[in-house]
Order: sequence, then C-alpha cells, then structure tokens
Amino acid sequence: MLKAAWANLTIDSRHIVRQLRMAPGFAAVSILSLALGIGATATVFSVIYGALITPYPYSGADRMVQVRLYGQSDRRNFLLLSSRQFADFKRMDVLDGAVAMDLWDMASTGDALPEAVRTAHLSVDAFAYFGVPPIIGHTFSISATHLDEDPEHVVVLSYPFWQRRYGGGRDVIGKLLQLDHQNYTIIGVLPPRFRWGDGDVYTPLAMTADPNRIYIVDTRLKVGVNYQRAEAEMQPLLEQFAKETPGHFPPGFRVHVASLTGVVAGSSRGALLLLFAAVGVLLAVGCANVSILFLARGTRRLHEFAVRAALGAGRKRLVGQMFTESVLLALVGGATGVLFAIAGVKAVVDWLPKGTFPSEAVIHLNLPVLVFSTAVAVTTGIVFGISPALHFSALQLNELMRTASHRTTVDSRSRRMRDLLVASQVALTILLLAAAGSAMRSFVNVYHTKLGYDPHNVMTVSISLPDGTYTTYETRAAFYGGIHKRVAGLSGIKSAAVALFPIPPVEDVRQTLEIMGRTPEKGQTVDVQETTGEYFSTLEIPLLKGRVWSEDENNRAAHIAVINEEMARRFWPNRDAIGQRLRLPEFKAFTSWILGAKDSNGWLEIIGVVGNTPNRGLREPIAPAAYLPYTLLMGDSMQLVVRTVSVPMAMVRAVRQQIHSVDPGQPVAKTQTAEDLLRAEGWAREQFVASLFLVFSMLALALAVTGLYSVVAYATALRSREFGIRMALGANKAHVIGLVMSSAVKTVSAGIVVGVALSIACNGLIAHWVSGSVYDPVMLGIIAVLLFGATGLAAFVPARRAASCDPMDVLRTE
Repeated sequence: MLKAAWANLTIDSRHIVRQLRMAPGFAAVSILSLALGIGATATVFSVIYGALITPYPYSGADRMVQVRLYGQSDRRNFLLLSSRQFADFKRMDVLDGAVAMDLWDMASTGDALPEAVRTAHLSVDAFAYFGVPPIIGHTFSISATHLDEDPEHVVVLSYPFWQRRYGGGRDVIGKLLQLDHQNYTIIGVLPPRFRWGDGDVYTPLAMTADPNRIYIVDTRLKVGVNYQRAEAEMQPLLEQFAKETPGHFPPGFRVHVASLTGVVAGSSRGALLLLFAAVGVLLAVGCANVSILFLARGTRRLHEFAVRAALGAGRKRLVGQMFTESVLLALVGGATGVLFAIAGVKAVVDWLPKGTFPSEAVIHLNLPVLVFSTAVAVTTGIVFGISPALHFSALQLNELMRTASHRTTVDSRSRRMRDLLVASQVALTILLLAAAGSAMRSFVNVYHTKLGYDPHNVMTVSISLPDGTYTTYETRAAFYGGIHKRVAGLSGIKSAAVALFPIPPVEDVRQTLEIMGRTPEKGQTVDVQETTGEYFSTLEIPLLKGRVWSEDENNRAAHIAVINEEMARRFWPNRDAIGQRLRLPEFKAFTSWILGAKDSNGWLEIIGVVGNTPNRGLREPIAPAAYLPYTLLMGDSMQLVVRTVSVPMAMVRAVRQQIHSVDPGQPVAKTQTAEDLLRAEGWAREQFVASLFLVFSMLALALAVTGLYSVVAYATALRSREFGIRMALGANKAHVIGLVMSSAVKTVSAGIVVGVALSIACNGLIAHWVSGSVYDPVMLGIIAVLLFGATGLAAFVPARRAASCDPMDVLRTE
C-alpha cells in the first residue's frame, strides 16, 4: 500500500511540475503572495517582540517602573532622592528593590586629548538588582562603599567600550583606567545587552549624608502590585520627603508610575502595533489572493477533471493530486517567506533610526510568529487548493462532462466566493493605503515644520564638567565664558553661543510662571532656555522687538529676559510686552551640581521679543518661551552652539583645541550637526513609519491587482464560447469588453465603498498612532481613484484579449 502511495505521489509530482511549467505566472504569484504575507508579518512582529515585549535583559524587567512627579506645570520630573531618602524608599512594601544612579561624563586622562567617558555611578547593590552577571571578571560588591566614604576605585566596562577601547581582549581584568586623573581598576566586563543609562563604564556610587546631594532613582514593583497601589503608597512618603527637602520636589506634585518599556518606547509603541495590524492585513490579502488563484485555476481545470474521471480516476485520486499540488506550492511559498523574513529583519534593523528603541533591545527573527504566519498561509493554500477538486469530484460524471463541455462556470457559488475575496482584497488595500497616506502626510508635515531658524551650518558641542571641578559660581562662569570667547574668535566661525539646550525643539525646561500685577493662574507655564545673547544671531532667530542682552549683562547675571512671539501674543495681546516683569518661582538651584546667582528666581524684566521656534516637539503647537542669561543658573553640563562658514564638522578639531586651551583636562562629550539632531528628534522616526506603511500598502495593491487580473482572466477563458457566439452574431469588441469589465467594476466598486467606510471607522485609531488623520475626502478620493484605475487596468487586459480573438477559432475549438 505504501509502495502504491509512493508511486502515485511520484507520478503526481511529475505531473504537477509539468502543469506549473505551463502556468509559470500562476505558480510565481501564488508563491509570492504567500511569501510576502509571511515575511512581512514575521518581520514586524520580530521588531515588536524585541523592542516592546522583551527589550530588557534585566531580572523582573516587566515589573521595572519609572516614578515621575507631575507638578502644577504638568512637567515630568525625575524621582531624585538623597541617600537617606533612598534608603527609606527602598524599604517600601510594594517594592522589590531599587537602584540609585548618578550619571556624568568623566575624562579619560593620560592620553594626548581627554576622551569623554559616559560614567554611570550605581548604588553598590545595583548588579544584584539587575541580575545580569558579567561575561568576564566580577562586579563591585555591596561592601564596596559606606556612607560618606570614598568608594573603591573599581570600574566595570560596558561591552561596546570594551570592544572599542581594548579590542575585546580578555586580559583587561586588573588593568588600570585613568578617569579624571585617578586610577580605576577594571574588575569586570558586562554582556552586550547591559546598557543601563547608556554608560561606557560603571563605578560604585559615592553616597553622602548631604541632603542636597541627590540621585536618580528607578525601582521594581513586587509581583502582584499594580501601578495604582504603588502610586497610592508612594504619595505620602514622597510628600514627607518634600517637606524635608522642598527644592527637590515640584509644588503640589502627584506621583505617576509607568512601565520602563512604555516610557522609553513612547509613541513608537502605537505606530509599531498599527504596523503589525497592517502586515496582518497584508497576510490576509496574500491568503485571499492565493484563494482566488486556486479557485479560478480549479474552475479552469474542470475539463481536465472530466476527462480524468471519464478514464476511471476516482474522487480520492483527483483530490490527492490537487492536494499534492497545493502542498507543494504552499511549502515553497512558506520557505520563500522564511527567506523574506530573514532579509526583512536585517533590513529593518539596518534602517531603524538610532535611538528609537532602548539600547538593550535586540531584534532578531521571532520563530513562534514565523511558524504561526507560515502555518496560516500554508493552510490557506492547501484548503483553497483542494476545494475545487472536492467540489467537482462530488458531481456525477455525466454532469461533470456536460458542464465541462459547455466551458461555463459550474455554479454561482464559486463565482460569489471569488467576487467576495476580490472585494475583501480591495477593501483591505484601501485601508492600508489610507494608513500609509496618513503616515506619509504626518512625515511631510513634520519635515516641513516651520522652524523659525536656519539649522544649516550649525553644530552643537556638549560640555560636561568632571565631578568636583568648577564648584564655585565665579570659576564656573569664567570657564564657560572663556570657552565661548575663544571659540567665537576662531576663523571659520560666524557666531557662537553657550546654552543649556542645543537647538529647538531638543529638550526643554517647563517652569511655573508668575506675571507682575496678575493673580497667578494654576497650570500657567513657560518653556525656559538659558543662553548667551548671541544664541539668536547664531541660529538666526529674528528679533521682532526690543533687544537682546549684552555680554556685560550676561556676566553679571542681569535679571532680564527675552520672550517669544507666542508668549507676547498670549499674555499681552493688546499691549507692549517690553518692560513687563515675570517671575519663575521654581527657577533656583535644587542640588549641589547647580550653581545659581543671587535671587535667581526673582523678577525678570522683558527686554525683547523674538520669533517663534518649536519648543515642544515638531508636531505640537508652539508654547510660550522665555530666554534668560545662562549665568542666572549654571549646571555642570552646557552646550556650545556654533554657526560655521562652511561644513560644520570640519571645525570640530579646532573647537576642541580651543576648549582644551581653557582646560587641558576638559573632555568634549558629543558633537552633532543641527540637522542630525532634528532628524533624531522626529524626522527619522516619521520617515521610518511612513516608508514601512507605504511599502506594505504597495505590496497589498500589487496583490489585489494580481488577484483581480487572475479572476477576470480565468472567467474570460471560461466564457470564450459565449463570446465567440456573440461576436459571430455581430457583437463588436466594445460590447465584449463591456461584458467582461462590468462584473469586475461591480466587485471593485463594492470593495472600494467598504474600504472607505472601514478607513473612516478606523480613523481614530490610525490618527492616534501615526499622528495623522485618514478623514480627508481628497486623500480618500485619490486612493479610491488610484485603486480603481489599477484594478480597472488589470481587468481590461484580459477583456481586450477576449475581444481580440477570432470567433471562428473559438467555435472550432469547441
């Protein structure tokens, strides 16, 4: 019996290969339809799985949360605690551990030019908290330091730093790394996915009893503790802390707990989930296409079934042959889909904008999803592949022969099934095209956002002070001022400025606002930038009224401010803003690494109004903004904003040399062009999402067009006798084309109507996730016309072929 089955399989396989050679288009389209659906689905879910579901390698990562404090200004504040507060916070019943961190750049000294090394100083039990062992050596222990003691000078290297600095040599353990002129012993190397704080190296955190020395705190909840309970229990404890150190907490704050993944992924989460829904639609379209092809092909092979049945082939034999053909095509399509998925994941990883997802995330092919999507596609191919044989083999032989001899459609059920599948394809393709159009329009809007300044030939240089340097107000002001003066005097530099933040809209500080002579309003805020007066000329932000402050005013921390046009319009719509006074009550030093001038939060006089620049992202409306002399409040990290005569990066070396001439031990952390910063701020992500949507929608359109072409071509072939008779009796070509096209137009029109309605119904979901709306009659109209034209052309080709045939040839073959 097995021998007979094997013989039948061999015979069927040879026969199938011959059949497919005679119909290469059918084979190619079937395989590609399955492969594209499988490859796209597995690719996008692999990104979702790696970036959103399991981005972190840490123990209990799903319970790791970030605690944020929202004050009256609704500005998100990090949880910053002193050493004693951190110890009390860790003991809360709802927590399963916490980690404290201080993060700043240290200088890798001992070389010709100091290199900025991003150093994460972690509480001594941090590595037990993370649960990630080193790949070489060991991490620092709990006994590494005590309160108010200088911690051990040991360092654990991140994997990228180990590779970059030491070439991955395993003999690195025990070597010395000089940071800020102090030797640190290398005791371990972390695995590639440990990237907490994006540190280059990790050292023990020096915990001090000084209440003004505060640390960034992250934590993990116990199993079963929800966010609402955690917030409710944290609120009273943190309010008690706020009474002890009010400067570290915003007035009237509320505690908000969010998952670590949710905070980092941000708006990318929604866009990726919508993309996954889109590729699910693409998989459905691909499966529908395969179904159409197999149904149409089965109908056309009716004559073959009739002949084989007349020669003695039983139902089992007919079904077996079709089953073998279906399995063969489905498996080849599945295997091709696997190759597409492998290539797709690699392409997406290479294409993915840097910084979109956590540094710890590793994106690779997700096998469970690959298996699932392959199983769905292969099952679809098999089911719809053998369904014609199951149907036709159930007919009586005389009925089968009679039906085959007339070469007409066997029944209306098969036709209705094909029309339903085509209409479904068209509707789903409309939905994908609408989402793609929305994403593309969102990208175009972001890309063409009016910046209010010229980002060309501008670069920013990050300057982070080594810990313990320039600890007095005078020395720090002299240091920043010396760098500014030297860099601004360089040949090839048009203008330079010192600023807290580089360029709009990269970061902002939102402060509670009071206006002299008015009752303070709850939630009244202003975005603050601290800089020198040259900031506006460097970025070419237009001065609309008044003036900017002078170098002398900057040096003596004059209590003056320049505001943007939006602030003047909103708060002084019918009067001149120049001469008005404002106050920022929270604008004061709240920790030891910030040095403030006397009465930094006192009343400020408005001396000028400048043009608007985006300050809350490229998509959000412009908010009121105030620019202040940076000497009012100086942190340990500032930005040098430089406009060059030619290519900005050509001046990097000269700028670094001037910085080192002021302080030979000062490292330069990061240098970027303004255009790179803008790309990272929004252009790259929007372009990535829009491009993926466009690719998937174009694939869906190609599949829909192919499906309609297949249906019309096979239906036309079945009606060849009818068309021959009509033409022999005097029907012209236009009449025959009209007969063929009318059915296709009805099906496509129904699909377009359903697709437009579906797009409108899903508008809220799409608009929320891709920051754009599909509720645009013009866009939907263009998409409908595009799809109608493409599918109409696909139907016209076989219709014209049918109308061009010789009626006598058709009747002779009958």
